[in-house]
Amino acid sequence: MYETVRTPLGEALYQLKYSGNRSVLPEIAESVREFLSSRTWRLDAIVPVPPSNARRAVKPVQEIAALLGQLTGLPVCGSCLTKVKTTPELKNVYGRDERERLLNGAFRIDRRLTTGKRLLLLDDL
Repeated sequence: MYETVRTPLGEALYQLKYSGNRSVLPEIAESVREFLSSRTWRLDAIVPVPPSNARRAVKPVQEIAALLGQLTGLPVCGSCLTKVKTTPELKNVYGRDERERLLNGAFRIDRRLTTGKRLLLLDDL
């Protein structure tokens, strides 16, 4: 048995991803909103990274992006980035070179929707 120590945000994300606990969504989205408000970034849209496991009942990044969009007034561009190659979950891949190898060619960007835009790329890793 492992004794895992997570930050409060990390625990909330774990509960969402692996227990399907949607009640933590407001906490997660508000935490991201607070982080963004502490920056001077001017953003045009939120782009959620497509999931590694598309069959998961809860798609955390998409759900967080949707709520974050409501909280910030930013549009969510779910079609800006499309997964075109199956990849394993990267949570147990620690080397940068290996991650890059696995992700090479895995996504397609819709340049019509993204060119000239300031985008927040949102992922849960």
